[in-house]
Amino acid sequence: DTPDVRDVTIEAGQPLTFTASFDTVPAFEPGDYATISLRRPSSRVEDEAVNDALERLRQRAARFEPVEGRGLEHGDTALVDLERREPSGKVDTHRGVSVELGSPANPPGFDQGLVGLEPGAGKTFTIHFPADYPAAELAGADMVYTVTVHGIKKRVLAALDYEFAKDLGEFESLDLLRARIREDLEHEARHGAEREMRAALMKQLAARVPFDVPASLVEREIDRRIEDFARRLMEQQVDPREAGIDWNAFRESQREAAREAVGGALALDEVARREGLGVTEEEVAREVARYGERTGRTAAAVRARLEKEGGMSRIHSGLRREKAIDFLMARATISGEP
Repeated sequence: DTPDVRDVTIEAGQPLTFTASFDTVPAFEPGDYATISLRRPSSRVEDEAVNDALERLRQRAARFEPVEGRGLEHGDTALVDLERREPSGKVDTHRGVSVELGSPANPPGFDQGLVGLEPGAGKTFTIHFPADYPAAELAGADMVYTVTVHGIKKRVLAALDYEFAKDLGEFESLDLLRARIREDLEHEARHGAEREMRAALMKQLAARVPFDVPASLVEREIDRRIEDFARRLMEQQVDPREAGIDWNAFRESQREAAREAVGGALALDEVARREGLGVTEEEVAREVARYGERTGRTAAAVRARLEKEGGMSRIHSGLRREKAIDFLMARATISGEP
């Protein structure tokens, strides 16, 4: 792993000096591999799951048609101007926004305030947010809404027939579309089962480490988890600094899982050492090339950056641990469907 470098001294005509510290762990006995007991979850896909997935596709393919001659009903989408006045007097205004009646994102009681309104009509009403409302800034507050309706559209679902199947990907029949959905769901289920088994394996391996794992490795794993979570927030256009998250509490909530992950990784390293599991340069090159394909960069550019940042060792250790996982899965006692 990357050492902690400090006390760097650079003086003209003198050797470079520094202090580097890194954690070491003792060799240990990882136990009898055959006593690792795992259960393979079922990857069977029921007809109901296929029907649910088909209905989701149908909902996404829905079209919206203008409605005339009646007021808003549940399930309609309204084009509105909306004003929200807080108890402090602060006003939040939105123009020309679409609101679907029945959406779980709507405030409690909001839909009832709009039902029956026709285009051109407006209404002012008060909503009381319960004390346990998830958004802390709204919990227990009374908000005054003023809404003006400018238009109404209703969702129209396509019939489940040949035309629907064809529009989704040139399927020649609805049965062929169902077959493709089942195939995709089975693929997801198999991968989900594999993830569950790997997680169970790592948990059992962590329990076999006979010493407290180094605190610095746990902190580093927590840092990695926080960075990964923050990255996912940013991918959803959410600023981690403004997400209302208590990062100190979040950090502590990750500590036990991080400790387990570090323990599992150390056990994998010990298995790889004992069993002589190595990684070839060709395997490293293939992994670098795959990473380049995922990120749209050349293998040479990826390798250059990894070498500059000291990341090649992570590639090597990751591949070695994958081999250790495969080695252990082949020797563990696994129950459940094959």
